[in-house]
Amino acid sequence: MMGIATTTIMTLSLCVSGPSGPCHRQAEEQMVFNGNQIECALFGQQAVSEYLKAHIKRRLLKYRCESSDNRTRIGSI
Repeated sequence: MMGIATTTIMTLSLCVSGPSGPCHRQAEEQMVFNGNQIECALFGQQAVSEYLKAHIKRRLLKYRCESSDNRTRIGSI
């Protein structure tokens, strides 16, 4: 039996480096995670790591996983 594909929204809270210092400003970035909220909480760190490698002037403060269906939240890390 096949399961229903689930999409989860990962919201990253970031500190952005700039000319005035290491945390010039704070920003939020949203990413789509293919999986449910539990999978996002367990395996989202890898997606965050890949994002940060591509955006070297950003530092993660926290991230959270929300269902794209009803935007219910499961924990922040």
